[in-house]
Amino acid sequence: MDILLTGATGFIGSHLRKALSVTHQVSAITRGACKEERGRVIWISADLEQANFTDSLPEKLDAVLVMAQAREYRDFPEQVWPIFNVNIRSLIALLEYARCHGAKKFIFASSANVYQRS
Repeated sequence: MDILLTGATGFIGSHLRKALSVTHQVSAITRGACKEERGRVIWISADLEQANFTDSLPEKLDAVLVMAQAREYRDFPEQVWPIFNVNIRSLIALLEYARCHGAKKFIFASSANVYQRS
């Protein structure tokens, strides 16, 4: 299965990336430099805040897993635009990308913003 994973370097995303890459091809989106590791991971440098980030994504995929959230999530409302662009606008762009590229599955894991402090 060809899987696109956002939030691939986050806490949950990094564990998911490692587990999935044992048996699946994972295209992992990162904001920074591409990492090297064993397994079946293709690193894609893309900024989810940018409107055209989907231009660099693969043509072939079976599933999209969205684990990303804005770095600034604790700085609401001062950082509303970066939060909106990553947490909402990029989600809509990924839904459209998945639809246009024939993805059979789309999984969205909500951000920490929906939870109260524990």
